[in-house]
Amino acid sequence: MAAPKGNQNAVKAKFWQAAILRALEKRSKSRKDAKDALDDLAEKFLAACDEGEVQAFRELGDRLDGKPHQTVGGDTETGEIPVSMTVKYVKPNG
Repeated sequence: MAAPKGNQNAVKAKFWQAAILRALEKRSKSRKDAKDALDDLAEKFLAACDEGEVQAFRELGDRLDGKPHQTVGGDTETGEIPVSMTVKYVKPNG
């Protein structure tokens, strides 16, 4: 069986995006109304930032700059990253 091609997480994100767009359309009678509803939510988001909500600050940073990359650190002198693997053989029952 072949592995799926492409980033499958991106597919999941589209389901969420589609659900949000459907919810916005339900709230409105036209595309302009849906855009206005989304603008209203964005204003509430920025108001949360103005009120000092830490999670809102993080989300704003992630949206503007992207999420920070996770660094992998190794030995400072050699630059090597220690890696180990253990294989354990277990005798099957019966």
